[in-house]
Amino acid sequence: MAARGSTSAATDEPADCFPFFSEHPEDRPVYLPENDVPLSPGGSLLSLDEEALQERADAALIRMFLGGDRAAFEALVMRHQDRLYAFCFRYFRSQEPAEEAAQEVWVKIFRSLDRFRGESKFSTWMFQVALNHCRNRSAWEGRRGKGKHDSLDAERDLGEGPGLKMQLADDQPGADEQLEVDERRRILHEEMAQLDPIWMEILLLRDVEGMSYDEIGLALDLAAGTVKSRIYRAREELRTRVRRRLLGEARRLGEAMSV
Repeated sequence: MAARGSTSAATDEPADCFPFFSEHPEDRPVYLPENDVPLSPGGSLLSLDEEALQERADAALIRMFLGGDRAAFEALVMRHQDRLYAFCFRYFRSQEPAEEAAQEVWVKIFRSLDRFRGESKFSTWMFQVALNHCRNRSAWEGRRGKGKHDSLDAERDLGEGPGLKMQLADDQPGADEQLEVDERRRILHEEMAQLDPIWMEILLLRDVEGMSYDEIGLALDLAAGTVKSRIYRAREELRTRVRRRLLGEARRLGEAMSV
């Protein structure tokens, strides 16, 4: 790939697949929004005016890239790569396919950015591309019998997201409660991964990425009412699974202690 700062036609293929990605993506900080308040690339909370400025900055970079400035695309990737990687990791719950999927999504965006019409935020369109790609890759891996999950520690480094914290339904724990909270967190992640994709995907977009109902509707091509009802049903399904799992764990613990 051309050195940063150089320019070339926007249609040139990135030969070495974006080497400006971190060599150790698990060490990258990942900034997740809370309560639908968007974050800057540096992770600070944005006001509505600042959000508009960020959207305009993305639009300017896209125009520059389409005008032949390849470094503008690198800047666009650097602004959004953490959130995209986090989304892919949560979808696959494994580092290797998440890294591969994230880079493949950026290649797709590189090739098709001229078709982005600016009718939504760039990040909304990016997640739409990512979701479709993750679905296809997951189906392909399923046919090949692939798939593994990384440890809880790898997932916890990404944070739970505001909606998943809500599912834990605990105040800030003391030191002696931390083990219990960690166990609940592990169960939450494992049960979310077992949800039907229709529920898992919408929870990723709403409760992890903090996307608005309108943005989710655009990403999934759904009406606002359908988005709200799916989010409600997905949360109820996750709560049911987590409660059942916690009861089962408590029952097994009680049986073991009574022996």
